[in-house]
Amino acid sequence: MLRKPLFILLAATTFAVIPKTIYAGWMRTYGGDEADRGYYVQELNDGSFVVLGETKSLGAGETDLWLLKLYIDGDTAWTRIYGGESWDHGSRLEVTDDEGYLIFGGTRSFGDGSWVLKTDSMGDTLWTQVLSEAGYTEQTPDGGYLVIGLGGFYRLDSAGEVIYSKDYDEYFGTSVIACSSPTSDGCYIITASGSYHGKCLAKIDDTGEVVWQFSQFHPRLNFINYLHEGHQGYVFVGPTWGPELPDSVQHFDLRAAEVDTVYGYDIWSIEYGSSPAWEDGYCIKPTADGGYIIAGDPWTLLKLDGQGYDIWAHEYGGVPRYVEQTSDGGYIVVGEKGGDLFIVKTDSLGNLGIKEETVINPPLSFEVVASIGPQIVLSYENYPQGFHASIFDATGRKVDEIHAAGSSGTIIWGATHSPGVYFIRSSSGSATAGKVILVE
Repeated sequence: MLRKPLFILLAATTFAVIPKTIYAGWMRTYGGDEADRGYYVQELNDGSFVVLGETKSLGAGETDLWLLKLYIDGDTAWTRIYGGESWDHGSRLEVTDDEGYLIFGGTRSFGDGSWVLKTDSMGDTLWTQVLSEAGYTEQTPDGGYLVIGLGGFYRLDSAGEVIYSKDYDEYFGTSVIACSSPTSDGCYIITASGSYHGKCLAKIDDTGEVVWQFSQFHPRLNFINYLHEGHQGYVFVGPTWGPELPDSVQHFDLRAAEVDTVYGYDIWSIEYGSSPAWEDGYCIKPTADGGYIIAGDPWTLLKLDGQGYDIWAHEYGGVPRYVEQTSDGGYIVVGEKGGDLFIVKTDSLGNLGIKEETVINPPLSFEVVASIGPQIVLSYENYPQGFHASIFDATGRKVDEIHAAGSSGTIIWGATHSPGVYFIRSSSGSATAGKVILVE
């Protein structure tokens, strides 16, 4: 067979501009002599923050639900504490149309289940409701409220009374809803785990009806800590078993992934860990630049691009539980550090100071040469985070990945693949895709 060389040149130039940050970063702890921690934070329209957590230092019982309103620099505007003589905690809130707060958490002081509270703008209680354990709640257009709990779906009226409920035993058996999150089409994505059903991924509409479910969903996690709609599908994060150590000692690694909306298959996935440390991820959110931010342990913040490749990481100590991107492009993180509720406000790069200058990165470029024989040679330059690319066959199926740690270098690929047409797409700063041909 006559073999002809094929030369294909792919070039991409990207200038990445890092915007100036408006506010300096800060790091604060709040609490007393006992254990206090935060679980949720939300930026308000004026740049201030509302924080939800639990306190053992300041309440009347074992733990109490703790609501804090903070000024833009982290100074306390006011706090409110809710609870009884037993264990109570807060996990999520929403700002309602009347500028009050819809709060939920858990209670053992007033029953045993999810505790939903509605307050005014100063945190004073208007009504409360105890349901089975909940994971998500929001206000509905009719002035009522929607709650997705471990055991099912609830609709409440404006006074907090249950007007409709639905369980999912017919779909998940005795499994319980582990995570839930709204989607851009007005529905909700949920995961269920337990029983013989393993872990399931499902979507429900605003009446609680199941739109679809992936009963064979395999996230490869011990449990899912957080689930959210991503840029391409659905993203989640949690702990997975790391490699077994000597004497059969096991440990956890952090794992995050994005799955498609058709089959629940991985679009990308990452695992981070080092023996014998225990790592975990608690929250993952999409960011405005098309990437993702993870709050985890020990990396308080881990920034990824849209294909799951890490861009930067910062450790501030403590254990973060929730992260959100703020209006200035930075991040606000809440968790626990040294027995206190812990909050970190950063700029867009995870730093605690102001980045005044605009930074222009050097141009990114790569070149692919397909020669005679079942190999191609790829060279790249100016990739400070290393070079990463995906390989697709002629049907569009991803068949391989290329990873190189250096900022510049040469890679040989194709020796283990069959002859045919392939496409290479860099995921390190360029969306350019190119065709190469492997021949015998």
